[in-house]
Amino acid sequence: MYIFGSYARGALEPNDVDVVIEHGTDQRWLDESLDAPINGRDPYAEMKQALRGRTRGISFQFRGRSLRDQGCFDLFLLWRKGD
Repeated sequence: MYIFGSYARGALEPNDVDVVIEHGTDQRWLDESLDAPINGRDPYAEMKQALRGRTRGISFQFRGRSLRDQGCFDLFLLWRKGD
């Protein structure tokens, strides 16, 4: 889990918190992520709900490490599995 944007830069009153989630995949994830768009659903909806709950103001990017690799954003590690 990485953060970026105004919150990561230390803004005193950020409008939202931008979070990048890196996650592994397995066959179940692949099957569900391919099926969701065909049926008009967001493949990440369940994960967003589990992470965010009813809180607003959190923006998620999934598997967004390429943002860092491309130099688009500075990502700051917030949490890693096992921490």
